[in-house]
Amino acid sequence: MTTYSAITSGQKDAESYIDTVLAGQWADNLLAIQEGDATAPKIQNKALAGGVNIGLGFLNLGDESDGAITHSSTGNITNGIYQCTNFTINTSVTMTLLSSNKPLVILCTGTCTITGTINANSKGATGGTGGSISNGSNGSAGVFGGSGGGGGGATSFVGGAGGDATDTSGGAGGSTIDGNGSVGTTLNTMINKYLTAYGPSPVWTANGGSGGGGGASDTGTSGGAGGKGGGSVIIIADTINFTGAVNANGGNGGVSGGLEGDGGGGAGGLILMVAKTWSADTGSRTVTAGIGGTSGGGNGAAGGTGTVKTITF
Repeated sequence: MTTYSAITSGQKDAESYIDTVLAGQWADNLLAIQEGDATAPKIQNKALAGGVNIGLGFLNLGDESDGAITHSSTGNITNGIYQCTNFTINTSVTMTLLSSNKPLVILCTGTCTITGTINANSKGATGGTGGSISNGSNGSAGVFGGSGGGGGGATSFVGGAGGDATDTSGGAGGSTIDGNGSVGTTLNTMINKYLTAYGPSPVWTANGGSGGGGGASDTGTSGGAGGKGGGSVIIIADTINFTGAVNANGGNGGVSGGLEGDGGGGAGGLILMVAKTWSADTGSRTVTAGIGGTSGGGNGAAGGTGTVKTITF
């Protein structure tokens, strides 16, 4: 495959290279249109329209400011960006994201080794609260996960809608007379388009799956709360050794315990892993949606499945 690795702001014929690629005369892997290039957005849009991948030139493996990090005992890991030489989670060790609605980003100039587990279950966007003689509230929106399931309705009130995900809509809340919520949708293509155009770096703000809608209630007893979305785990390294597990599943919707509506399920989150070399890639990645509650009046609906993306650059 032919790779053009030096299209910069100083080369005025950059667009002509793109035109050539789109015409099918050259390979479709242009790696170095610089992020600061004033012409880049125009070039990116043209390339994206033709299905050309130019985004991976923006890879950033970090500045090594956090050195080498090894987790040898189970515990919590603070959400945020880690810039490492090497990063390791040992076998039988589970590291759980400390907080919700913020991604875990691991950047390594060397090797990221995951033989243990990263737990980002229910660490995405928050679910809606259940109503009390009122409608259920909507789930919060996630970024690059699935969308949340709708909350169940009550006799006179409507369940909250599941939170929207990027380029998708959350499930509608259940209507009156104990209506059931609608299932959230799964994100399929938007992240592929986004990565193609801009590379992984802007995805660092992704918070994962959307929350489920809250259930409605006709009484002073609250409807079930919506489940939280799954979290967001992003690993970008020179080499990845992955034989463990990364889980970013959505939480289940809450139940009302009476005749009120139940909460919708949270959507699955985001797992993005990018490497130059994979010394092993036999681990498990799960972004399962949470299920809706089913024990009250209107049932909550399941969220949408999350997003798993692996890239070799």
